[in-house]
Amino acid sequence: MKSRRINGDSVFGFANYALLCAMLFVMLYPFWHVVMTSFSDIKALAETGNVGFLPKGLSLRGYRELLLYDRLPRYFANTFLYLALGTALRLFISAITGFAISVNRFFARKFVTIAMVVTMFVSGGLIPTYMLIRALNGFNTVWVMVVPAALDVYTCIVFKTFFQQLPGELKDASAIDGANDLVMLFRIVLPLSKALLATFAIFSIVGYWNEWFSALLYLRKAEMHPIQMFLRSLLVNMETMKSGASATSMNITGTEVLMNLKVVRSASIVVTTLPIVLIYPFFQKHFAKGIMVGSLKG
Repeated sequence: MKSRRINGDSVFGFANYALLCAMLFVMLYPFWHVVMTSFSDIKALAETGNVGFLPKGLSLRGYRELLLYDRLPRYFANTFLYLALGTALRLFISAITGFAISVNRFFARKFVTIAMVVTMFVSGGLIPTYMLIRALNGFNTVWVMVVPAALDVYTCIVFKTFFQQLPGELKDASAIDGANDLVMLFRIVLPLSKALLATFAIFSIVGYWNEWFSALLYLRKAEMHPIQMFLRSLLVNMETMKSGASATSMNITGTEVLMNLKVVRSASIVVTTLPIVLIYPFFQKHFAKGIMVGSLKG
């Protein structure tokens, strides 16, 4: 019986590992394909039509043409500005809101919590939001990319739940020492919430990094666009970069023009994805722990 159980556990473990490896391959292969395409030579790519597991030829032409686009650094700077301001503001609002509705002596705690939860299921819609931002003169401002997403109800609820799980003795001791609510929050509660802050910081960073729809609606000035709008122009409009060399000057025609665009687009995907991938190792220490904090009690 014992040997059968050991054999059964071994088979089950092997099947789990095989399934996980298959899932890992399915998730990573599309990005690997894009990377290999970005390093391919357009002439070799035009002959074969597509890349395999390795690039066709080897060329950095796509990256060189990408660097010719003079607004690319500005787009990156805009994106980092939006995500830095947005993440800081979201964490600040989530912390003070979650702390407020976690305090039992707050008389409107239940009403505020219910009102916030309702907004998770009932939204004003796109048109009222557009009209509101227009009435507030929010077009072509930094704040239109930052403020609308700063208050996230789900994040506030998780913060609230986590704060309620902290030992009440700490709060009582700080109150006896004369600490008010703000001192209690910033000197006691938040230092104990590093895993929570790190987890939702990475969620916020990814959200702001991938944001393009708000820019499409509210940013009419191209110099204020985030990097994702640049990527969208390559993927949707199907046109080469204006500052790059034309197809005629590159002595390429027909299929090679399309392959050149494909290589440049793949290079742009790699360049716009790599920074957000490199951020994860800095948060990994807290991420595994923080992903479960605050869930799902009360």
